[in-house]
Amino acid sequence: EITATVCSEAGDYTLAGCAAIECTRPADVAGYNFTNAAEVLTAPDFAVTGLACASGYEGTPEATGCDAAGPYAVSGCTPILCTRPENEAFDFSGVVETSLRAPDFEVSGIACAETFTAPTGITTEPCTVAGPYTVAGCVTDTAACVRPSTAGYVFDGATEELTIVTFAVSGVTCAPQYTGTPTVTSCNGDQEAYTVSGCEPEM
Repeated sequence: EITATVCSEAGDYTLAGCAAIECTRPADVAGYNFTNAAEVLTAPDFAVTGLACASGYEGTPEATGCDAAGPYAVSGCTPILCTRPENEAFDFSGVVETSLRAPDFEVSGIACAETFTAPTGITTEPCTVAGPYTVAGCVTDTAACVRPSTAGYVFDGATEELTIVTFAVSGVTCAPQYTGTPTVTSCNGDQEAYTVSGCEPEM
């Protein structure tokens, strides 16, 4: 309530009752990352910096102060939209693209084209910028992995069958000053490095 108080001598009378509006951070707003946001929430000086779009979204985020006590508004971030890729190794005739939006990306039903096989299965990943999504796993019978150069592993005594359809690697050990049990995983594409894990620096 705004009140006015008469002056006690010639001069200005006194007004009271108005306070600065305090905004709050909006909750459960999809598409925005507040991790690095710096906020001045008092309406006359309202400012938000460091606001970013969340993973799977793109744009230039903006924050707008509230007109009454409550959450401020954010805008500018929209879902990244992926498109179907073109790749001769895959058969898209039975594909079901439930969602091509990166945040809730869901694609199924892709198969390998004739003369291609998927020894480790077919995988799909959403795009990180507007464009084709990633599909991997279908290779020819001659497609092969290559040895990685990952620190912490010794490959000198390794036995390697690098053709993806018959991939098998044994004899990899942890390097000096590393400990653990090495695990080897096949690559998904021709001339990609296979993956090693399990060796960690000694503490």
